[in-house]
Amino acid sequence: MRWTKIKNIIILLLVIVNLALLGLVGFRSWLSVQNERQARERMITILANNNIEFLPQEVPDTLGLEPLRLILEPPAQAQAELLVGSIVSTEPLGARTVCVGELGEVTLSPTGEIEAVYPKPSLDEPAALERLTALGVEFRESSRTLSEDGTLTLTCIQLRQGVPLPEETVTLTFQEGLLRSLSLRLLSGTWETVPGRESVTASTALLRFLEAMNRGGYVCTQVTDLYPCYSVTGTSTLTLTPTWYVETDTRPWLFPVDGQSATSAE
Repeated sequence: MRWTKIKNIIILLLVIVNLALLGLVGFRSWLSVQNERQARERMITILANNNIEFLPQEVPDTLGLEPLRLILEPPAQAQAELLVGSIVSTEPLGARTVCVGELGEVTLSPTGEIEAVYPKPSLDEPAALERLTALGVEFRESSRTLSEDGTLTLTCIQLRQGVPLPEETVTLTFQEGLLRSLSLRLLSGTWETVPGRESVTASTALLRFLEAMNRGGYVCTQVTDLYPCYSVTGTSTLTLTPTWYVETDTRPWLFPVDGQSATSAE
């Protein structure tokens, strides 16, 4: 009977200790959230003091992206067929390959670049975008411009699982509503996760942007958007670095800010 009481007391003490530890962890988590919220609010105030209005409803939280590496696979005839139909002939052009199909001609580069031209246009915009999707390209429209001669230039940003890659664009030109040319780098190959550094918060990214802006003498009045992206570097092997992108109301409009700290996260 005595041992049972002692055992119950020990269990009760363990429960109390675990609850106390759980409460401490919860308090620290709450404190961290509050500190970051206050940091975001302070950053908006700092921007306002520099005559810059922050238009997004709120400053984002964490970056949430891992550094990636892509070992590119050169595009092949199968990809060319998706753009210009059945291939009639192929011809080497230095390191590149020119494939002539039923709909047009496409040039394939070993580093992933694809350039297609359509001498006798037959694809309208929905059909052209369907060809991109069939090619495995994930994208979203970035801009469209209409020239004086009636040529429509449609620019799309490529995505990696929904995350924008602003340097990787797809350009399509249309005349009288039909596709005349298309160019992109096909991001196909072996993907790897690589070690990275500790991510920085959006507030820190905004501070870095403001410091760089002041150093460079750049002037803007609004930050129109702030979002996580990948910055892409390399040729045959690409490195995708987590990056905060700051959009403003003044050219050059878009500013990349390194999304990682100066020291390793390990």
